[in-house]
Amino acid sequence: MKYVFSYVSIALLTLVSFNAAAADNGSYRNDFEVFLSTDLGKFVFVLLLLLLMLWLLLPLAVFGLNRKINLVIKEIRETNDVLTEIKDVLAAISEEETTATCTEQTGKSTDEDIVDLYNQIKFDP
Repeated sequence: MKYVFSYVSIALLTLVSFNAAAADNGSYRNDFEVFLSTDLGKFVFVLLLLLLMLWLLLPLAVFGLNRKINLVIKEIRETNDVLTEIKDVLAAISEEETTATCTEQTGKSTDEDIVDLYNQIKFDP
């Protein structure tokens, strides 16, 4: 957009300055009116109006989004806190169930299980 505006302003200045050296002060107005009466002039005028409206609305959009982004960040932090609590609870439940089921099923400790496993798989030629 920045380049479009600079090219349009250069084109306007060039068109206005064609007759400026040899004409009187009223020629600027005449050249500008002639330029605006062409299709290119109308397009440039509409483009400049659109650019002006966007430039005026830009701060409203930025500050409006800032509040929404802060709200989303706050909600994400709350969600992360809840997920951390759920993770801790599930880890505690899983640890209790694992130790309880191991001792109930085998009746031995985990060290005895490791020794039995080693004896089963050791290679003795």
